Amino acid sequence: MVHEEKEIKVLLTKEEYEMIQSLFSFEKPYVQSNYYYGHENIDTRITIRIRKKNDLKLQIKIPVCINGSLHIKEEYEGAIDEIYDILPFEKVKNIYDVGVDSDLYLLGKLCTNRRVCTLFPDIEIALDMNEYLGKIDYELEIEYKGGYPTQVIDILESENIFLKGNTKGKKTRFME
Repeated sequence: MVHEEKEIKVLLTKEEYEMIQSLFSFEKPYVQSNYYYGHENIDTRITIRIRKKNDLKLQIKIPVCINGSLHIKEEYEGAIDEIYDILPFEKVKNIYDVGVDSDLYLLGKLCTNRRVCTLFPDIEIALDMNEYLGKIDYELEIEYKGGYPTQVIDILESENIFLKGNTKGKKTRFME
């Protein structure tokens, strides 16, 4: 399965994170884990991960446009049977050929405690607390289809939460 993902990412302070919890009506929180994979011959902008939520999904994200907080990516996804320490390249090629002809190595794991709000048409607001490598960070992701989510941005700005410059994604923050 392939689709285009358009999302706005905003890194938050702990105080902003706590305030946003009451700003929108979020569903019950859940935990998802991302297992990141890499290889020296893969473009570092490409994300290859296994996401564990209710099931396991192998996901490949390829950037189309990153402009400040706005991230547009092609996302390829398929089911996978287990979390590998060494991910066979054939499993990746079955989803999308990123030009790798050797196995990929597990780089590490990032756990996200996520709350989701779907009250706005064609917009999903995800409020995340991420834990990785002994760190915790907070993030808001506004994923949308169609036009720019002005209504949500206006609500955030009314609470003095503004889009910031170049907001790095989870994989980039994990790798740093």
